[in-house]
Amino acid sequence: MRVDALIRRLVLLALLLTGWLTNAVAGEWDSLSEAEQKVLAPFAEEWDSLGAEQQERLESGAKLWTSMTPEQKRLVHKRFGQWQRYAPAQRQRILDRFARFRALPPEQQRLLRQNFRRFNALPEAQKRRIRERWDSMSAEQRKSFLNRLRNARAGAAPSAARPLAQMAPAQARWFRELSSRLGPEAKRSLARRLRGGTPEKWNALERQLADLSLQEQEAFLTGDAAP
Repeated sequence: MRVDALIRRLVLLALLLTGWLTNAVAGEWDSLSEAEQKVLAPFAEEWDSLGAEQQERLESGAKLWTSMTPEQKRLVHKRFGQWQRYAPAQRQRILDRFARFRALPPEQQRLLRQNFRRFNALPEAQKRRIRERWDSMSAEQRKSFLNRLRNARAGAAPSAARPLAQMAPAQARWFRELSSRLGPEAKRSLARRLRGGTPEKWNALERQLADLSLQEQEAFLTGDAAP
């Protein structure tokens, strides 16, 4: 097998293992584009013998690879090199962590991605200090740290994240849009009410606030009377 073909095979494996692939409908070999066939050339002879799921994953990987910029491709090579250096137990922990992430509600996945982007935007020295501090913590200390981090973020979204994930999409969207219009004090009040509520209380709160103007909503949420 040529070196470039081997590299493409390894890159596809990296994409499969890191869960970057999206679902796609696999087809016959001739239905692939010329660029996709070039990426998947190592699998050409065995394509028809592959299972449908494996064809879908490989085709998705080829589509993703051909759409990447040169910088993104270099990053994939770098990450695959890192993956190869991991011990088997470490690889399994990563795969288990990814499976747990995929099982989370969409709202929680969004918040985790948002926090990850914030972390990546930090200066390298600050990221190193955070990693060192994290590595020195016990499991209980890590749990406490994450709880403090969630509670420290301003506004209703972090505190209300779990209730929003349990709501119907339309209701979660309504409360999220409401929160975006409120002032800081009203946001905190809304977060507390959602966090300490039940589906019945959320429905009642939505009905009470729906017919009020923004000014009345602010006064209602920051007043002494509870819904």
